[in-house]
Amino acid sequence: MNFKDYTAKDWIRLVIGLLILVLIWYFRPGGQDSPKDKNHNPESSQRAQNSGSTSDQIDIKAFTGTNYQVLPKGQKIPVNFVRIVDGDTVVLSLNGHEFRTRYLMIDTPESVKEGLKPQPYGKDAAHRNQELLTNAKQVSLEFDKGPYADDYDRALAYVYADDKLVSLELVKEGLASVSYVNPPNNSQEKTLRQAQKQAKNAKKGIWSIPNYVNDREIYYPRIREESPMQTKK
Repeated sequence: MNFKDYTAKDWIRLVIGLLILVLIWYFRPGGQDSPKDKNHNPESSQRAQNSGSTSDQIDIKAFTGTNYQVLPKGQKIPVNFVRIVDGDTVVLSLNGHEFRTRYLMIDTPESVKEGLKPQPYGKDAAHRNQELLTNAKQVSLEFDKGPYADDYDRALAYVYADDKLVSLELVKEGLASVSYVNPPNNSQEKTLRQAQKQAKNAKKGIWSIPNYVNDREIYYPRIREESPMQTKK
């Protein structure tokens, strides 16, 4: 048919047909790319919702090595493991800054204290601490509800080797006692005490030596002054 022979009705039908084709193309799956959709990645959004406590949601740029207050409490913060100091103290790194971290609510026998010979199971605790963190794919730090640090600017926190709470593993194996419990930095106290009871009943590690740990959970001979804060190592 020649276009010259088209009637008004023919032109209307042609225009309507073209409009239908355009609408079908426009509303096809994935056919709309609004500015919002172009920047939206459902997969990455889901990861962000599920992660909850990853470094993507924690602003670590403000951390300078001792200003722990800029970091959130109750969230696992990915950090880099640098080295151990002994069984209950480690050096970690965040945002390029190294800092010492003292494990909350546990105490291990001395292994490197100046002027003192290593105490029984002190080196074992240090070795196990090293082993757990060295073999971990991800080391994380978590602050409790109380003070961020002690009098020596050491972070007071829970440290995780992957999904394992390092202090709990040490207590389970009889290489640490539950000590220096200072609310509200004691969210894990019940868990730690349950593990200690089991290790004590099984006479593991430090509990295999009669009277090695006294009623105040301090190793004998006593070498520390009693203090609400952990003493420096």
